[in-house]
Amino acid sequence: LSSIHAICKNSCKRLKYSGQTSSLLLLTSFFLLPAISLGQQNVDSLAKVSNNEALPAKERMEAMYLLSGHYDPNQPDSTKYWAEQQLSLARAVGDKAAEGRALGNLGLAHYDLGNYKKAIKFHQQSLAIAKQIGNRHGEGSALGNLGNANYDIGNYKKAIE
Repeated sequence: LSSIHAICKNSCKRLKYSGQTSSLLLLTSFFLLPAISLGQQNVDSLAKVSNNEALPAKERMEAMYLLSGHYDPNQPDSTKYWAEQQLSLARAVGDKAAEGRALGNLGLAHYDLGNYKKAIKFHQQSLAIAKQIGNRHGEGSALGNLGNANYDIGNYKKAIE
């Protein structure tokens, strides 16, 4: 229940929600509790897939990507770990799309850890790859994330670009 509370509290903070958050937390906790336990089974399954070297690299990288996204933003260290694993494998097999996604998730992890300058470096790398492979969605995500990180360090001019 405390993990649900943390998720709800962080969501409220991110939405800049003000008001009766305790009612929202209680209501959300009631509906999410069954989903959280099912989610843990999925996390365990994904971890097994990502660590199974007998499986194709593409399947393992997808599991790592899903795991890194699962932990963001409440457990940035876990996000960072899985994104680093995906990045290493993506570079080893030459998968630029997976490399770009991993760099983006590393940027998000560093952003959530308060390492905005590192986040910017990862998002810049993600943007470069997205442009290189013609991934317009990836470009948009990287640009939005770059804007957020630049804004948070007070670099408003860069954030607008």
